[in-house]
Amino acid sequence: MHAAVVDDESELVGNEFSYGLFDANGVLVSIGVNDKNGVILFKELTYSTPGKYHYVARQIDGDTLLPLEANAQSLMLMLL
Repeated sequence: MHAAVVDDESELVGNEFSYGLFDANGVLVSIGVNDKNGVILFKELTYSTPGKYHYVARQIDGDTLLPLEANAQSLMLMLL
């Protein structure tokens, strides 16, 4: 699974930002960092049943989650 970050104020540098991927219960399932192109790669997740899976990607600063309204992106994955 991957996402992307855009920084309109400066050129991105690889490993500049860290993001947590949280499931619908708020459990951290993966951490990813951006590359110089803004792509954030999360570890591959495995699923045992078809269905809809909801996630939220949030920026992490060290051990601190940044405010939800400022940096969260909702994601939905549907397995058929």
